[in-house]
Amino acid sequence: ANVVRRAADERIEKLEAQTGRTFGRKEKRDIREEMRLELLPRAFTRIAHTWVWIDRTHGYVCLDTASPTRADEVVATLLRCLDDLELSPVQTQSSPAVQMSAWLIAHEAPGRFDIEEECELKATDDTQAVVRYSKHSLNNAEVRKHIQNGKLPTRLALTWNGRVGLVLTEKSVVKRLKFLDGVFPGSDPADTGAESHEDAADRFEADWTITTGELGQLVPELIEALGGVEAA
Repeated sequence: ANVVRRAADERIEKLEAQTGRTFGRKEKRDIREEMRLELLPRAFTRIAHTWVWIDRTHGYVCLDTASPTRADEVVATLLRCLDDLELSPVQTQSSPAVQMSAWLIAHEAPGRFDIEEECELKATDDTQAVVRYSKHSLNNAEVRKHIQNGKLPTRLALTWNGRVGLVLTEKSVVKRLKFLDGVFPGSDPADTGAESHEDAADRFEADWTITTGELGQLVPELIEALGGVEAA
């Protein structure tokens, strides 16, 4: 599907440039169907991309992936392309599992973080028992008892500054990063059908500026909440 979509978008762009007009939804749909039938007998290589943000201010490289394999591939590519780049994983003074346990027992996260209604607790003994909470208040005796009995958090939903939602794992991976209402004022991501390339580029630059502005504060605060960077 992504191959058909990409080929159709290229054809639409070319035809619009030739005719000097913007195609409507029905015309675009017809072109996509034509491309599907045209490309159906052929085989393709799947193309994927991973966003990378190099934060020069704090010296971080952030990757838009929770997959260790994909992260290793991206890091290897960066090291091949940028001769002067040196990278090492962030190691914090305290493990996320220990810190998240303390937050859940006190039902209070540090700084501008707030605990949401989702977490996963896993036993450290041979049973490997797992307890999951979803859309459930975590400020109760049951959660504290599980932790006191030896279960450690492996996932915990948090919000930061009322603007960004995320799930923190015991491996310091941030998953399901989501910008909350009001972060992108006046933006409707679904309304992209009639955008020119210039408009799309301007919109990307504006959204990226807001995104990195938020993450530029969130990432250092998250590392600080986990005890700061471990000394080499």
